[in-house]
Amino acid sequence: MQKSFEKLLHWAYPKGLVTTEEFHLASIFHDDPNITKEEKRISDACLIVKEPIKTDGEISAYTIPAGQYAVVHFEILWDELQTSWECLFRLIAEHDCRCCGLPFEVYLNNHEAHPEKNGL
Repeated sequence: MQKSFEKLLHWAYPKGLVTTEEFHLASIFHDDPNITKEEKRISDACLIVKEPIKTDGEISAYTIPAGQYAVVHFEILWDELQTSWECLFRLIAEHDCRCCGLPFEVYLNNHEAHPEKNGL
């Protein structure tokens, strides 16, 4: 996934897409980690933009559809990621909701710049 983000940022930086205050990265997950082995899982490295942009090469665009979403905020370390997802899915089930669509994460800060290397 790291290489995908590097490729995305290399493409986006000269276009001025990573220098705004609204700049956020995200990951979209296509597979259930309880079913699909880690080496077979597919995910997308994403750059969130307000307006549609022209893409080229390996970079493509799509829209996350509007709808009701379960939203949680975590300030965690990388190794706590799985536990945070398990907690979220437990809460969804406890409230008799179901998931439809692809789960995703939006990164609100650069964890490398965080004093404790967290804040995903």
